[in-house]
Amino acid sequence: MDEKALTTLEYPKIRERLAGYASFSLSADLARQLTPVSSLEEALEKQARTREARYLLSVNDSVTIGGARDIRDAIDLARRFGVLDSPTLLEVKNTLVAARNLSRVFSKTGGEYPALQIIAAPLPPPAGLVDSISKALSDKGEILDNASPRMASIRSELGVAHERLLSRLQKLVSDPRTAPMLQESLITQRNEIGRASCRERV
Repeated sequence: MDEKALTTLEYPKIRERLAGYASFSLSADLARQLTPVSSLEEALEKQARTREARYLLSVNDSVTIGGARDIRDAIDLARRFGVLDSPTLLEVKNTLVAARNLSRVFSKTGGEYPALQIIAAPLPPPAGLVDSISKALSDKGEILDNASPRMASIRSELGVAHERLLSRLQKLVSDPRTAPMLQESLITQRNEIGRASCRERV
């Protein structure tokens, strides 16, 4: 069936309405790309998937893909050996966790949804990938100390330097020779790297 006939039948409007029910952009794109099939076998297969999905949601409304994101751009960048930033890695992790959870749903159904299980078969993420991201990043996207031995060493060195700096500043503001020149003997930490300052009397 050509595009002109589909337009006459207002098929694009049907696809757009279906896309409106999609949970995220990838699902919406797939809905907009749907076309009628010419094979009876393929039509029956798609009907079986739809029938199973409707029944599954009617008996188990906790089934969800919550947390999944459209990570196509991230995958493309990774394939080209690009560097993914922390927010993107968290999106990848959350998407993999959502896929893993959905896969577990079908692993517990005992073959009750054969058409959907074919789709769900490749869902489990590569072994260790979710754990690797979790060990490197907090839920807020902050790089953790145990992300790597080098990171732990750098954080330790920064901590020691920070304590030494505060100690020297404390001696400075407590020194009788410099205290009169300061408006207040208060050391203020301005940011996470431990910069401290005191105000000079003017």
